[in-house]
Amino acid sequence: MILEHSCDTGPTDGPAAGNCDFEESSLCGYTSDAGLGDWKWISPNTDSSDGVPHPPVDHTYNTGYGHYMEASLVPSTTEGLVGRLKAPQFTQPEDLQQCATFWYIHNGGSNLDKLLVYANRSGDVDMPLGVISVLHAYTHSQNNTGYINTWLSASVPVPAGALPVQLIWEAWQDKREDHSSMLCDVTINEAGALGSCDFEKSTCGWQNVVDNAVGSGKPEWVRGAGEGGNSDAPSVDHDGSSLGMFLYVGSTMFGTGLALLESQMLIPEQHNNLCFHFWWFLEGSDAEDAIWIRLWKDDGHNSEIWRQTADTSSGAWQEGQVHIKADGVFEPGAYQIRIGGMRATELSTIAIDDFDMTQFSGSCDALPPDHVTPAPTDTPSLWECDFEDGHLCNMFGTGEATWVVLVSENIDHVNGERCISLLGSKGEEGRRRLPKLPPQDGPRCLNFWHFLNGADEGELSIIVTTNDIERKIWARSLPDPGWIFASVNVPIDDSSQIDLSGIKGDNSMASMLVDDMYIVQKSCEADAVKDCGFEESEICGYTSEPGLGNWTWVSPHDGHDSLAPHTPVDHTYNTEYGHYMEAALVPSQKDDLVGRLKSPEISQPVDVQQCATFWYVHNGATFLDKLLVYGVLNGDYGRPLWKEKASYIDTWLSASVPVPTGPPTVQLVWEAWQGKRNDHSTMAIDDVAITMQPCDAIGTCDFEAGTCGWQNVVTGDNRTDESDWVRGSGLTGIDLDNPDADHNGDVNATYLYVDTVFEGTGMALLESQMFQPEQHNNLCFHFWFFIQGEEEDNIWIELQKEDDKKHEVWNANGQSDKVGKWKEGQIHIKADNFFTPAPYQQNTTVQRN
Repeated sequence: MILEHSCDTGPTDGPAAGNCDFEESSLCGYTSDAGLGDWKWISPNTDSSDGVPHPPVDHTYNTGYGHYMEASLVPSTTEGLVGRLKAPQFTQPEDLQQCATFWYIHNGGSNLDKLLVYANRSGDVDMPLGVISVLHAYTHSQNNTGYINTWLSASVPVPAGALPVQLIWEAWQDKREDHSSMLCDVTINEAGALGSCDFEKSTCGWQNVVDNAVGSGKPEWVRGAGEGGNSDAPSVDHDGSSLGMFLYVGSTMFGTGLALLESQMLIPEQHNNLCFHFWWFLEGSDAEDAIWIRLWKDDGHNSEIWRQTADTSSGAWQEGQVHIKADGVFEPGAYQIRIGGMRATELSTIAIDDFDMTQFSGSCDALPPDHVTPAPTDTPSLWECDFEDGHLCNMFGTGEATWVVLVSENIDHVNGERCISLLGSKGEEGRRRLPKLPPQDGPRCLNFWHFLNGADEGELSIIVTTNDIERKIWARSLPDPGWIFASVNVPIDDSSQIDLSGIKGDNSMASMLVDDMYIVQKSCEADAVKDCGFEESEICGYTSEPGLGNWTWVSPHDGHDSLAPHTPVDHTYNTEYGHYMEAALVPSQKDDLVGRLKSPEISQPVDVQQCATFWYVHNGATFLDKLLVYGVLNGDYGRPLWKEKASYIDTWLSASVPVPTGPPTVQLVWEAWQGKRNDHSTMAIDDVAITMQPCDAIGTCDFEAGTCGWQNVVTGDNRTDESDWVRGSGLTGIDLDNPDADHNGDVNATYLYVDTVFEGTGMALLESQMFQPEQHNNLCFHFWFFIQGEEEDNIWIELQKEDDKKHEVWNANGQSDKVGKWKEGQIHIKADNFFTPAPYQQNTTVQRN
């Protein structure tokens, strides 16, 4: 039907006088008053070049060609009114309570950036009917939006009475250096309580969560009725009517997944203490089929308050009720209610109906009666994301590669089933920018788990951008032995952005996974004593004593003017922006102590053997350039626990020493000594960790919990390789490169195998910790090996001295076959038969043809 007037034409009085979608230049009679800025009529495609970050689509048409009213927040050194948007006056019937509903976007930067709604009755402007403000700092740039980055609805009651009424929207802003915006569309109807809905005519402001990262195959909440025979929906509503409307989880071509429904934004001053009553339907054969309710704060914090699963439901409509007291969960702030429907199988049915939201009046018993409401948790996190809801917690995506939520029962690092994975082609980068958070004094600790599974999987990094200058502050590119925990100090301030970045490597079968990200309200080493990565200036309470030089706190990026040849990256972050402790070897005509690095006093429990593991670089030139570790008891140094006299070590190596038992405390001391020399060089220490267990025998490893100091070779002349040794099992191997089980036939047990680029060949080198001739000269090395392939495929073992001299001590030549099976290997290692006594390593090399 086409009418003989425009869409916005309507009567001049009555409720419709306030209705407007702002699609015509007359603006339905709306006017504005200017302040620091003003309300303007905007179409995104037409007004895209004015320097203001306009939302890309309107709400009415959902395109760039629609229109809306926008209040532009402008750079200003003062706080103030941006502008007023005034509806035309209309008469409010005395016996009719009406409701003004509008859609808005709020990209403010502080709690002083706010949107208010007033009712003007014959010149009398009372208290605001509603206040929308962002209580946490969100700035807007081309690549990052604040929390409210989509159209949301809000409703306010229109005051009753016979006097004419005029609605007024006021936009206020704080001091700011950039541009941002607030926007709205308006409708006036009969009033309804916020959050209440019978779904007979609409969804009353409830809407599906939009998250492009989850993908287009994500299920959604769909409004429908039993009539029509939709297999995803119940046959009747909770009153038994086949015509009654409700919401149900509608499947897509993928059939399963999580559907997320969110409420309007709830303001703590108005919506803190509520009783939420509803009806729910859940039928399924899988315990993962579920309905849950969470409170979701504007900074990403969330807390579950109600849950039902298929194993506790009967496949019939049931009553639900939960008490919502937001300030018992969060610090006061704007929040939403989210309802999740998890459809684990294609045969499950999930639906909800008849929401009734009322102010708490003293009684709001949990329903069902046997339902136990989870206790709210007061986490110290500033932001957290476990990806279990199928979304990326407002992390903004850029780049050719894409971070997506991956669903697998066996891949999550704990008991969940979701993490994020990088999808893309060789060389493509994908980023996820963390949301802006309230500014903090000093760095805060970003924690997460990562799993780089396979050779040539690419590089995972954390990038901080401050005033348009990028810094890669943390990076990993070698295969992980399993899920690895990482902590990185990051700035939380108005001028910095934090990105999770992944670059795809050559191996299309490899995977890059991240899980359980969170930022806590302290720095990473705020309480560190036993474990220290030396990333903060307090260096965990370590002290030093000088000799010819001293131990100093070094970041390679800051030390370009030094004469010392700094190791180019630290071990903790694996970038030039990380830190470590360095002993600088200096020109001198005598042999002498360079300096001592002393740990704080470490408690030593009775009858518990502890192990100290650390990473080091030793770039000495002679056997007089040495690094020693002591365990000092009651001031007595005793004999050194460990000594290193190597000269070629140009990469980080690990070492482990037993912590002496006896007195209640012990102090670890690293001594650096140097011989006579005419040049500069260095020794370095990083990532000291003390565990409550004995040290493993050097070289011994079953690979069930890690690699025990064995590592892939990555740098140095004649030390590069073409592939990597990867820790895996028969169940977790990523391609056809790994055996189906370990040598005992256990498909769950882990081992090391050589992973190459798909259909690739190459050499992989695995190196041990450094062996000391005084301690590790006469050894028996027993192991199991597996070779399936061509006759030329081989494994061999070499001893490599500090000066790069090598000697082969074992070779599996001719042991390869087409079937492949585990075989025993054993070799007597007597290093002084091959070399003048000196530190050496054992290298295990595979050639895959």
